[in-house]
Amino acid sequence: MLFKNLKILYTIIILTLPITFQYSSVVPGISLGELFLVGVVFLCLIYMMLSKQKIKPISFLKNPFFWLVIYIIFISLISGMIQDTFSLTTVSTRIIRFVFYTICAIIISSQFFDFTYGIKIYKRFVILATSFLMVQIILYHSTGFILQGTIPGANMVNDFSYDRIQESLSRFYRPMSFFTEPGYYARYVLPFLAFCLFSSKLHAKYRTDMGKAIFITIGLFLSGSGQGILLGIFLWAGYFITKGVDISTFRIRIRYLIGGLALPIISFFILQFDHIQRSLDRLWGGPMASSNLRVYRGFAVYEQFPLLEKFIGVGYGNSGNYIEAHGIYTQYDFPGMPEYMNSVAYILTGTGIIGLLILLWTFVFMYKKQKVFIRRLL
Repeated sequence: MLFKNLKILYTIIILTLPITFQYSSVVPGISLGELFLVGVVFLCLIYMMLSKQKIKPISFLKNPFFWLVIYIIFISLISGMIQDTFSLTTVSTRIIRFVFYTICAIIISSQFFDFTYGIKIYKRFVILATSFLMVQIILYHSTGFILQGTIPGANMVNDFSYDRIQESLSRFYRPMSFFTEPGYYARYVLPFLAFCLFSSKLHAKYRTDMGKAIFITIGLFLSGSGQGILLGIFLWAGYFITKGVDISTFRIRIRYLIGGLALPIISFFILQFDHIQRSLDRLWGGPMASSNLRVYRGFAVYEQFPLLEKFIGVGYGNSGNYIEAHGIYTQYDFPGMPEYMNSVAYILTGTGIIGLLILLWTFVFMYKKQKVFIRRLL
């Protein structure tokens, strides 16, 4: 009974982490969601010790995530010894956080994340978030009232606040559901959209849920999230292609191909709406577009590193200090955000090409683990 309750608690905390992570906790530097996660992980570890569950060292050592953590710690120590722009506090904090999440992914989730229960709860959260987003946009366009999904007066991370969000929405309104940005809403619901479209390939007990898929897609378009809209269109295109063409038998299903041909036409008309156009302009328009900042900036910074730093990096979590101390500038810089870049570029600048190769090894490892599902999908 205790094991079952721990699985339920851990699963709920993981699925609500994108929302609770937005709020500060009583512990400096740790979000409310992380505080909840630390607490439940502590209980899970105690249960594992009391029940004498063993971790197989061979399988653990074969996991590339383990070697990525070891390398990050090692190379960060080396960078600290050879650099004069190394922040031990910043790097140590981020390494501890990275190690903690790796432990959650490799050890705790394998034992305590209940996938079947998680799908049921995740579905309810996604439907609730999308329904609330629709209420927000209806209220705004009917009465002009801005309904926020964040808690008034609550302390938030990254300098967000209820009043600041309210002021931003008064200039350019985009519904955000329970999140601080439309993009965060999109990232939360997109995996469930993929599940609705492709779950029948995963297991016979799941079926394609077209109704919920359409409902979530409407939410993505209403949110005005550029990345959410484009990735949503990509998922639908993948659905029509995989359903329309059976590679094993070379059979073509005409009705799915017709749907696939209609997709770009429907998308074209939807993308003409003003708030969607403005969102796409923010994503793609000009050197300061968010896509340029996320995609290109990190690699532009990496190009200016000396040869040694290109191989070993400047220390995980130390990129911002290094960039400022060495006066590295690019055309994609954003004031006050020296570390603003995508995750791959962040690993590349922090751990060098060696760290990136280990990261690619983890991707190959995960692909092999899921190859049965992927083959069914293709």
